[in-house]
Amino acid sequence: MRTPLFILLALAAAVARAPATALEAEADLATCKRWHQRIERYTRLRRGGGSAVQMERWRQARAAYEAKFRAARCHRWGRQLRDG
Repeated sequence: MRTPLFILLALAAAVARAPATALEAEADLATCKRWHQRIERYTRLRRGGGSAVQMERWRQARAAYEAKFRAARCHRWGRQLRDG
C-alpha cells in the first residue's frame, strides 16, 4: 500500500507546482509592447492584401508573436500596451 500512496503524493506535488512554473514565464512591459506592436503590424499588412505566399508568411509571423505574447502572460499589462 505504501507504493501507490507515495506515487499519488508525488503526482499531486508535481501538479501543484505546475502553475508556479507558468507564472515564471512573464515578460516585462517593454517586451510585451514590442510584441504587441508587431502583432498589430502583421494584422495591418494582412488587411492590405498581397500574394498568397506573403499572406501566409505574415499569418505565421503574427501567430508566432501571439504565442509568445500569451506564453509570457502579456495580457496582464492591459492598457499600458497601447498607451504611450
